[in-house]
Amino acid sequence: MEKLIEHFQRKYKKRRKTKVILTVLVVLGLVLSGVFFYLETQNVTVAIVSGSTTVSSLIAEVDVTVKNVSQLDYILMEKGKPKVTSSRPKEIQNVVNLTISFTLKTPTGKELSFEPLKIGEAGEHNFELIIGPNEGLDETGEFKLTIKFHLKVTTPTGMLVTQQIITITVEFTVPP
Repeated sequence: MEKLIEHFQRKYKKRRKTKVILTVLVVLGLVLSGVFFYLETQNVTVAIVSGSTTVSSLIAEVDVTVKNVSQLDYILMEKGKPKVTSSRPKEIQNVVNLTISFTLKTPTGKELSFEPLKIGEAGEHNFELIIGPNEGLDETGEFKLTIKFHLKVTTPTGMLVTQQIITITVEFTVPP
């Protein structure tokens, strides 16, 4: 009889552990679902700076798009650091050094600089920089983005072939 009682007690303890684990998993799932729902329904404003440059003869184009995205999408974005999105490199004998720097001036006059983008080959290159609340786009009003393209081409021995600097200023508004 004692063995039978022990058997049922062990079986009850296992079921109790399983119920506790399942309850914890369900509660955790509900909490995570709530967090994801919150992040998906709360919007933030981002500025997507996209541009292209041709290095053989420094030609640059820049466009800024301001839009609302969900907090979740914003968290998943690669933001605050410019990146090359596509390239069509062109081989040349000289050494190419193109540096693209970004400076954002906020409506309150604060100036923020971002890590420069360095491109070391000739050809056509497309780039992107995403700026959101964590990168300085945390107020409404008129923003000014200054993008400086500095191209330096040298021979393999280091003699300067050409050096060009182009500055493009783009103004955009973040609505209230």
